[in-house]
Amino acid sequence: MLTLLNLLSTRGSVIWQNGTFYGKILSLVLLISLGIYQLTRGQYGVFVSPFENTQTSVKKLSIAFYIGLFPYSGWNYLSNAIEELKKPEKNFPIAIMVSIIASTILYALAYSAYFTALTPHDVMTADAVAVTFAENIYRPFGFIMPILVSISALGALNG
Repeated sequence: MLTLLNLLSTRGSVIWQNGTFYGKILSLVLLISLGIYQLTRGQYGVFVSPFENTQTSVKKLSIAFYIGLFPYSGWNYLSNAIEELKKPEKNFPIAIMVSIIASTILYALAYSAYFTALTPHDVMTADAVAVTFAENIYRPFGFIMPILVSISALGALNG
């Protein structure tokens, strides 16, 4: 369906891409807001000693980098859009820096929010961390979160 959309309408694919982008930002803002809500309720125990029971090895570190870099890989798509940029020598470096900084801040806050309602073991064993997190705080968010995550995934697929 996405291939057909891209073939039939550039404008339609741009609208789709922008919509999925806003869906992703909405889901991250929702997660961060729920985390802030949890912090105001005094749920900050995991932050007191965050590295307790941490295992250190090169293997664990490489897996952590692999998993951690996945959400930040959007900057790779910037090189595909360079031909359409006006003044790419000026705007391309700005786009890269803004995207890296914004995604780092948003995802670090979202990951931190998870630990206000879930234990580290819950985070590691959950099938869908965002859904489990949302359900632990307020059950109806467990229904909304998979929709927002799916929209985000479809946006990344279209990228």
